[in-house]
This record gives sequence, C-alpha cells and structure tokens, in this order.
Amino acid sequence: MANIAFEVVGRLRADLVAYSKPNMAAKRTVIQIFPSGVKGSVDCSELSSLVLRAPYGTRVWLKTTAASSWQTCAWRCIAVIEGSAVPSARKTGFPGVRVPDLDRLDGPDAKSTDREMESTYPMVESPDDGSGWTFGRVGEAPLKGRVVAIRLESPWSTGADEVDEAAEVATRELARPVPPTLTPVDTVVAAPRATVRLERVDTPEGALDDARRQLQVWEAEGWSVVSMTRDGPQALLFLLAPDANR
Repeated sequence: MANIAFEVVGRLRADLVAYSKPNMAAKRTVIQIFPSGVKGSVDCSELSSLVLRAPYGTRVWLKTTAASSWQTCAWRCIAVIEGSAVPSARKTGFPGVRVPDLDRLDGPDAKSTDREMESTYPMVESPDDGSGWTFGRVGEAPLKGRVVAIRLESPWSTGADEVDEAAEVATRELARPVPPTLTPVDTVVAAPRATVRLERVDTPEGALDDARRQLQVWEAEGWSVVSMTRDGPQALLFLLAPDANR
C-alpha cells in the first residue's frame, strides 16, 4: 500500500492520531499539521479509527480516491463543532473528536464502537448537503484501510479577508513607538473573526536561535506567523494571527 496524501486548506494547527485497528487500538501514528506543513505519514492500510484534535470549525474529508470525482466514491467528513466535541483538558489545547470505527456512527466522545448499534454515518448525495459533525457517502467496500487522501480545511480557509483586516490593525499597532526596554510585549488586537497577537523577543543581533525556538513554540500552540520585523539591534517583532486561540 501507499501513504495517505494530505491536503491542507488555510492556516491550520491540528493533530490527527491514526490507529490501524478499530477502537483506537494496535499501531498508533501521530500526524501533526502546522501552518508550515504536515509532519508525519501513515499507510492507507493503517487507518481504521482516529482521534482528531483541532480548532472549532475544522473539517476533515476522508477520501477513497484522489481523483476529482471523489464525491462519487465512498468518503466521510468529520468536523470539530462546539457541542459535538470533547473539550481540551488543557487551557492551550484543542477540542477533539474520536472515531472508533471509520465505517460506523458513534458519539464524538466514544472510546469504542457500539457493536449492538448497526448504524453508519449519515449519508448525503453531495458534500454540500452535509450537516452536523459527521456525514458522508457509503461505498461497496468499507473505509477502513482504503482511505488514500485526507483533506483538512481550516476554519480560516474562507476567511482570508478577515485575517488580512486583522493584520492591518496589528500593523498599525506595531507602528506605534514602543520603549525598547519593554520586552516581551504581549498585546492582543481584535478584528472581525480574527485576533492578532503581537510579541517582542529580546535577542542579541546575530543570535537568532532563541527567536527560532520561540517561533516553533508559538506554531505548536496554533499561531500562524504573518510577518516578522527587526526592531533595533536587540529585538525581533513577531506578528502572529491565531488559528485556534480565538
């Protein structure tokens, strides 16, 4: 078999944990999605159940073909929706959903599939007809071990204008004089459907390792870098637009 192909639409930080057997059992593979790309891979034959942790509004499409006509084959959509997700146990973590069997319908918080309930996920004619936290199309063969492509859609994938507007607001804030001794700066600027966080990192010129490490921490927390500006010999300014911290 081959590895599943991943497509990410919009800025997104998420984790997808794949299991080779139902009920989140057997081989476990963690796929990390960052604004900069996807880290990790999983073979098609090793996805039978999964756990998704992502910002509210994220949608994941499991496809059994990579062709443009994928809607005519078996597929399933899984969404992280408020009221139909497991809240994060950590303040900075993501909500999530559990799918103990790709071919069966269980609650988004289920840790194992209910074998007494012979029920599959809601079926729709096309992706546009779907609603709720999961829906799809059932094929002649099961989804388990047959998913060849996964598309992840960020809540921001259709909100580029709002993010751009937030970036403009934050850019104006950055233009204001800031005492060079004031570090770090942690300012949150609100804009329609977006929030921009401003940070100042005190870093000696030529020694950027600390700044890069801090940048990786922010990305891991779900913040996407919009711009980076030098502000004197001892400071870096990071303009960050969050995908998950709103």
